[in-house]
Amino acid sequence: MNKLTIPLADKSSSEIFEQCVRGYRDTKKVRKLLRYKKDVESSAKNYLKYIPCDIEHYPQTPVSSDDKEMLVNVYKDKFSKASFSKGRAYYDKILAGASGKCAICSIGAASTLDHYLPKAEYPTLCVFPANLVPECQSCNKNKGDFIQIENEKMLLHPYFDDLSDVIWLDGKLVFSSVIGIEYYNSYTSDPVMASRISLTIEKYKLFPLFAIQANSDISNNISMWRKQLQNTGTKQLRIYFSACRLSREEKDLNSWSSALYRALERQCDEVIDWLNNNP
Repeated sequence: MNKLTIPLADKSSSEIFEQCVRGYRDTKKVRKLLRYKKDVESSAKNYLKYIPCDIEHYPQTPVSSDDKEMLVNVYKDKFSKASFSKGRAYYDKILAGASGKCAICSIGAASTLDHYLPKAEYPTLCVFPANLVPECQSCNKNKGDFIQIENEKMLLHPYFDDLSDVIWLDGKLVFSSVIGIEYYNSYTSDPVMASRISLTIEKYKLFPLFAIQANSDISNNISMWRKQLQNTGTKQLRIYFSACRLSREEKDLNSWSSALYRALERQCDEVIDWLNNNP
């Protein structure tokens, strides 16, 4: 997961909300929606105070069922819709903050915004930038409208959770007719965070996605590893795996690639045995 800067921090949530609402031509609807302007602002302030680490104390804003649908539609009608330029400008700026890559898997293209707290349950946060996460289509679909109200079951939040200096993603090589990898969550420092990491992995189906990338990398490079072993010996292959691991960790400590090369370096003796016995 990439740590991202909270987008549009210089804009108040009520200002963004009002600009979107005033895009409607129905003056009655505009007046009704603007009655929620203060609720939108207070919801945003409480979000910054309680989310994602203390959802259990987040004060939910009461909204009638009829108004809930109307508030939710502000996002669809005026924030994400390309034909409404004022709202869409905010949408595009949030997407751009991910520099093209999904904030969750770092593999797919960031092409959608996901509501960290689902808009159907938290309609006053429907256009709040800190609740909108740039994701690929696959990650957005895998998460769906998942929500829990227990602190240890909150998914990782790219704007607030910074695990860039801690290894939580690791892997173990498995050997058969091919070399594969099984990823696992190695984080143990804090039980609540360990639970949140595991749930994030599960909901976004990250391990199968990472394994696909890793198995492709292994398949593409195994002939080169075999030639390097034959030409330069075991020591140079160890040095190579170490150099690859370091270069990948410098970019992202918890990428699928970093975890793969940690495993290759750690299990280098097993890799060498496999290469020697599987010409």
